[in-house]
Amino acid sequence: MNQNERIIQAILKKIKKDYPNDIALFCCYGSYVSNTTYKKSDVDFYFVPKTEKGKKLAQTFIINRIGYDLWNISWDRLEKIASFDESLISIIADAKIIYSNSKNDEERCKKLQSKIETTQRDGFKSDTSEKVIAELNKAKTLFFDITNSNEIGNSRKLAGNIIFTIANVLCLLNHTYLKFGSKRLLEEILNFKIIPQDFKSHFFKIIKAKNNTELLNSSKKLIIETEKLLPKDKFEKPLNIFKGFYEEASSTWNKIEHACNSHDSTLAFLASVLLQNDLNDCFSKIDTKKTGQYNLLKHFNAENIQKYTRFN
Repeated sequence: MNQNERIIQAILKKIKKDYPNDIALFCCYGSYVSNTTYKKSDVDFYFVPKTEKGKKLAQTFIINRIGYDLWNISWDRLEKIASFDESLISIIADAKIIYSNSKNDEERCKKLQSKIETTQRDGFKSDTSEKVIAELNKAKTLFFDITNSNEIGNSRKLAGNIIFTIANVLCLLNHTYLKFGSKRLLEEILNFKIIPQDFKSHFFKIIKAKNNTELLNSSKKLIIETEKLLPKDKFEKPLNIFKGFYEEASSTWNKIEHACNSHDSTLAFLASVLLQNDLNDCFSKIDTKKTGQYNLLKHFNAENIQKYTRFN
């Protein structure tokens, strides 16, 4: 039994011992369930509390330099995610139920999974144009921010977030979700039925861009080609902090190191964008003067990825 399996069993034991009537559901998702783990992979899990006491099960902890976050989520939010109101679809669709308090709780989760499967098969029951327009407007705002950016690391972060935002648009247009997140983002999108023209080319040009001009050109083309996919009759409108931070940041950093060691510049870039977002968010809550002090993407070079995690 490896470390992640021992942790799952320890949590299960604690639920049964200390929270027998307080936890509706305990689930795992992510690389542990999809069998895409590597040496420093954590295990992603969450639980649905039934009582206020149940919320106390939430923990962030570190074992052997790997961060873990056992977080709680409400049934109401899970319902919204299953309706594609958030992009976290995989935490439900690909969840493995480790514990359920009752048959009803288990069935409730399975109904949400079934709802997602139905959407993937038959499409959305309601119009999603407002959601798509909102995501496209986010991408355009990020593009505008690049035009006002004087620092390449910040510009790369903004362009990387354009990729993630366009990915959300494409998921909605294809009534599906990204199963593997940043790990296989390009591979998954290229298998969608509806994708922008030359998506792969624009994608890699953003990753390999060496200056703002190149980032702007590629990002602009990606947004324009995505907007062309929209049906014109429906789219007429313009378009404790450190502990939690360490868990998320260390997991992403481990992913970046793995990507560099595996010569995977795509994953290294996308994971770096996510980590830069977390760094900026964390320091903005503590000291806004330090928000831009730690600039990972300034050191990124897709053609010399092995040195990326060893900069000073």
